[in-house]
Amino acid sequence: MIARGHVYGCQVLALEAVFEPAACAALELEEGPVFHSRIVHFENRLPIQYEDRYVNPRVFPNYLNQDFTLETPNKYLVRIAPIKRAEYRIEAKTPDAQVRKRLLMDIGEPCPGAVPPHLGDERCGDRGDSVAPRLALSIQRRILKPAREATPCPPPA
Repeated sequence: MIARGHVYGCQVLALEAVFEPAACAALELEEGPVFHSRIVHFENRLPIQYEDRYVNPRVFPNYLNQDFTLETPNKYLVRIAPIKRAEYRIEAKTPDAQVRKRLLMDIGEPCPGAVPPHLGDERCGDRGDSVAPRLALSIQRRILKPAREATPCPPPA
């Protein structure tokens, strides 16, 4: 995006430790908490992605201390623990009301979302090294706004 001369921005909606049994199971943790973030990403002040992510606190103990307006969660995670292999599946889905509102979408408008085959609604990154052959690092649901003309929204507060 920046390489194309566009301006990146984001609005952090949540950055917290939560007790979420499904996220613990997906991250292969026996107990919580797990770290959770919800972020809307903007390109030239237009909302383009809604990110809902759970992170393994054992792998990323400083996740909650990051300023994701300066570095995206993905860049931070890859910097700390580079991913050697990841699986994605793209589906067209109709987002819920909260996501529609954040992405300025019409009711019933489908949009692509990155979904891992084995987590249903989430994305799972695996680190494939000899120390941790299958260590779940984070799960993420990404909803990408379809390309279309839109009125820019106010800059994130």
